[in-house]
Amino acid sequence: MNVWRLLKKRQLWAGGVLLVALGLVAFALWLPRPRQSGPDADVAALSQRCISAMLRGTCGAMRASAPDAAPQSLQRVFIAGLGEVDAVSFEALRQSGDDMCAKVSRDCRTAWNSSVCVIAKALFPLRPTSQ
Repeated sequence: MNVWRLLKKRQLWAGGVLLVALGLVAFALWLPRPRQSGPDADVAALSQRCISAMLRGTCGAMRASAPDAAPQSLQRVFIAGLGEVDAVSFEALRQSGDDMCAKVSRDCRTAWNSSVCVIAKALFPLRPTSQ
């Protein structure tokens, strides 16, 4: 009889430990996840802002007037509201048309500080700018 009592106590103890462990796992899964940060989240936000601007018809790249000289002969152009940017990258962004947001997403995922990405960050700022 003592053996059975000992086994039951051990089973109850093991069951209790298992129950506590499952409770901790459930609690950990219930906790809210922190907002993803870093380039992936920033690229997704930048892409979303681009899509939103394109749908509203307020995309600065599509509204900006083309430079007087061909982009191949210019290295930098000044765009009102953006400042001085790489001419070839800006023209490539303009020429991508409806695929602009996909191009922004691809280029920024590849190189966060590429010319296209710098232009996109100026066009669709991730953080509010003070004006």
